Amino acid sequence: MAHILITRRHSISLDKLLAKLKPAVEESAAKFDLEVQWAGSTCKFTGMALGYLKVGETSLTLAARLSYAALLHKRMIEKEISQTLDAVLG
Repeated sequence: MAHILITRRHSISLDKLLAKLKPAVEESAAKFDLEVQWAGSTCKFTGMALGYLKVGETSLTLAARLSYAALLHKRMIEKEISQTLDAVLG
């Protein structure tokens, strides 16, 4: 069960969205000390959170399970993720 589950709809082409999203994900991953691995349009991450970001043609979904220490900052982490996604999606 995910501690954080965020879904956003979009109307950006998949290639353009991934081109904008990948640098933002890398920046956030560095900030939260996460390891990320992209496979097509899905990014899996590990570290203080385990989960994925799956980008589809019309929507994206982020699901994350947080470590105990990260759970203490869940609201801040969720806010940061939401702001980053909203900025990328415009």
